[in-house]
Amino acid sequence: MFFGPSVLNLLEENKISILCMTSGNFYDIGKVRKTELLASASVLGISTDDVVIIDKKEFPDNPSIQWDNDLVCKEILDACTKIVPDIIITFDDYGVSGHQNHISLFHAIRTIVKNRVWKNKLPTIPVVYSLDSISLWRKYISILDLLVTLLIHRKLYISSLKQALLTQKAMFAHRSQLMWFRRLYIIFSRYMFINTFTQIKPD
Repeated sequence: MFFGPSVLNLLEENKISILCMTSGNFYDIGKVRKTELLASASVLGISTDDVVIIDKKEFPDNPSIQWDNDLVCKEILDACTKIVPDIIITFDDYGVSGHQNHISLFHAIRTIVKNRVWKNKLPTIPVVYSLDSISLWRKYISILDLLVTLLIHRKLYISSLKQALLTQKAMFAHRSQLMWFRRLYIIFSRYMFINTFTQIKPD
């Protein structure tokens, strides 16, 4: 829904793993959502073996709830110990839409990168980027946002038409997400074509 351009561009030369902190059980369809996430990953070219889904009561799928920062840090650290990533991409402090679960991920990653106690537990220090949240009008002008993007952003990924269509196909594999407004999102959202990032630098 948000990271398609960066995922598809990075896949050209990298192996990608996905860490999902919740089963997506807000509507009591967590089992369905987990299956759909694996299907979407497969469409994008990511092996289901490289998708880790955390399904714990401490991390409820709820746009209004921020998770416990230390618990999120621990889960991310455990994943990093197993995967040993070179790069991590996550949400920024607005989480694209103000979704508190998304924002919790930003705060946890930022804590790990900037807090010496957490950072010293990492096997290696990855380069970390947060996906830029943008204004509402820019969010829904699709590829037309490219000119603005090129003027003010440095770290970016742009999808080709083929890649954008593949991202849309991955979204359709996540069928329980396809409410009427998300069908419009797939057509008009800038995130289908463009991702820009800000680096979270260690202290």
